[in-house]
Amino acid sequence: MRRFFNLKNTGSRIIVFISVACCALLAIRTWIFAFSASNNKTSNQNQIFIAVISDKTSESRASIFDNFFNAHLKSKHVVGPKYFFSNLSPELNPSDFSVFRIPTDQFANKTTVRPFIYDLLKKFIATLEYFVEKTDANWMMRPTDDVFINPRDWPNSLINTLADFPNPDLIPYLLGDCRMEGTHQLVSGGSGQIVSRAAAKLFIKNKEMLFTEPATKWEDYIITKMAEEKLNLKKFSFPRISGYSFPKSQYDAIIQDNFSVIPECNYNDQEDVGCTKGMQKLNDLIIWHQYWSRSDPMISEMYQIINKIPNNVVWYHVKDGIKICTEK
Repeated sequence: MRRFFNLKNTGSRIIVFISVACCALLAIRTWIFAFSASNNKTSNQNQIFIAVISDKTSESRASIFDNFFNAHLKSKHVVGPKYFFSNLSPELNPSDFSVFRIPTDQFANKTTVRPFIYDLLKKFIATLEYFVEKTDANWMMRPTDDVFINPRDWPNSLINTLADFPNPDLIPYLLGDCRMEGTHQLVSGGSGQIVSRAAAKLFIKNKEMLFTEPATKWEDYIITKMAEEKLNLKKFSFPRISGYSFPKSQYDAIIQDNFSVIPECNYNDQEDVGCTKGMQKLNDLIIWHQYWSRSDPMISEMYQIINKIPNNVVWYHVKDGIKICTEK
């Protein structure tokens, strides 16, 4: 060995040097590859799969949403959007509110049941299955096609807030605009829930439980009630999401840029809703559910309007919905 490392032959020394250099380069290449793979794995934790629920009669509205999304909201952090069309359209066709009475031997009192709710629950499961099986994202956001998504700081503000909820692959989170519905928490389906990968797997595994509840309320109530009572999911309010419509007079004031008619804040007017408290800046909203339709301003104009809202205009929960006011 000593003779080997004390080689006097220049050619032999060169061969040894080249061999050592090659080994070093191979080791560096392996380390870089491992670091890159680790980085890619970490980046998946910052990816959100967008699953949009729509009904077949509003495909034109979904098309407007899709065009704007692809033009202004595409990001390396975003997978989708993928559309899941419902077979029933309770919002646009009142006839779809047909009800039936469930047998009194199953429940103490006759209860009005809306069949289309079960269809929405099936679409909810379909979105989760696609999310888990077809994507590597760690979060799924499930808005309807009638929400505004503020492009000003999308999706960075959403990503940054989700960083407060670690290990989405292991911990089941159900996030959204949360309020109390009776004695139960409710994560609004209007703005859509944000579901971690661990929660999605838990819902899929226990999906039959969703259909043991009589569809006397909207699907978001059934989903949240199941999460709360049977799955022990962690539910947290997401303050930058609004799942309810503002009063029409206030909505019109926003559209007309007439904030002088917005009342000053009455802090006693707030409802202590359990899982959501306090007033939030209106122009900080990431997702805004306002039931827009063809009669409303074009969607691109609405985004411009949102970004002109003064900093002193805030929104908050009241007993029957939400309101906006101006802070002094």
